[in-house]
Amino acid sequence: MFKTIDQPADCEIRSVIRFLTAKNVSAAEFHRQISDVYGPNAMSSSKVHMWVRAFNDGRENAQDEPRSDRPSVITDDLVKAVDEKIREDRRFTISTLALEFPNVGRTTLHKVVSEKLKFRKLCARCVPRLLTEEHKLKRMACALDFLDRYHKEARDNNKCSRLQNKRRGLLTSGVVLLHDNASPHSAINTQNLIRSFGGEQIDHPPYSPVMAQSDFHLFRYLKEFLGGKRFDTADEVKEFQDWLSSQAADVYEVGIQKLVERYDKCLNKHGKYVEK
Repeated sequence: MFKTIDQPADCEIRSVIRFLTAKNVSAAEFHRQISDVYGPNAMSSSKVHMWVRAFNDGRENAQDEPRSDRPSVITDDLVKAVDEKIREDRRFTISTLALEFPNVGRTTLHKVVSEKLKFRKLCARCVPRLLTEEHKLKRMACALDFLDRYHKEARDNNKCSRLQNKRRGLLTSGVVLLHDNASPHSAINTQNLIRSFGGEQIDHPPYSPVMAQSDFHLFRYLKEFLGGKRFDTADEVKEFQDWLSSQAADVYEVGIQKLVERYDKCLNKHGKYVEK
């Protein structure tokens, strides 16, 4: 029995063929001996015959012939054209570029974008909606209204106490409500109830959850409190109500201070979404 050599290099098998060719061994015998030592799939019979003919015709090198590199399809004109398309709409994808350049492969386009133009993806943050100019103007108007009220009235130290008191029971006259425009808040019955108590509600900009204090501030504390808890009865839910009432005014004041920063960014960005 012969000892089988696994995964031989191609040049090794060719060297054996060259050696046996010099000994005038037949091509069929070449293939049999190669299959015995290197395995039946090492080289096909047709390929063995090809190399036998090559060595008989005078070839001396068993290595692969050097090949010229495939000409690159990435030209300066292509790079310039892709760059212009990207600068027209920076929210591009490789798929949209492929529609603009149907004769260029996606792999080539990706190479142009990442290696030639050095563009890279920095953020993939989801936003609630693509804002229209009307939405942006509304966001700026709400921001101006809130900041104007804040700078005029928020210096009163009792404001935070009012925010705390409104969560302890029924609404009292003079309370200013600041919440998002979800359906339960914007419903007609809710609006009528707020007016019946003499309360006032600050407009909330559309599609702006990051401008709702409950979303970006209160929920963080709420998740810490509710973690691992389960309420099976109505009486157990009172534990949650007691927790809301126990929160100090400073907790809500911090949330309002953060809201001031967010509205400032909204104005500086002319109503556009911001990262944080």
